[in-house]
Amino acid sequence: MNAAYIKPVVSAVLNIFNTMIDLPIVSGKPSFKKEKRPTSEVIGLISMSGPVSGFFCLGFSKKLAFCLSSKLLGCQITENNSDCMDAIGEITNMIAGNAKSEFPDDGISISVPKVIFDPTKDPYPTSAPVISIPFETQEEVLLVDMSIIWNSK
Repeated sequence: MNAAYIKPVVSAVLNIFNTMIDLPIVSGKPSFKKEKRPTSEVIGLISMSGPVSGFFCLGFSKKLAFCLSSKLLGCQITENNSDCMDAIGEITNMIAGNAKSEFPDDGISISVPKVIFDPTKDPYPTSAPVISIPFETQEEVLLVDMSIIWNSK
């Protein structure tokens, strides 16, 4: 995968966490994911199409999903409900949209985010390599998994 796609994702996560969620976050080293499926309890998934296709996925523990939802909404979230799902979808959308604006290819479209609790049985929708970028906040891990395929012109 081209680093021109990884750097905007790292930058977007740091930017959204610092400005919209007001939580410190530290990025780790990107690596190829051996198993092409989510490994988190909660995911926010966005598909990409246009000059490239693929996906962008944020993975959280339930604890971190509730914490981030609470921070974004300004109220206490302690369970999987529609407010929590909307907040996770919005965080996913903000990060993906922010990163997309810095991608080297113009004309990339992103889908509406899909939020899934307990997604570990479903494989990712791709045969391409998956890159996983770990982040740490609130003593919890946020994983950003992504896969990009360049479409022929």
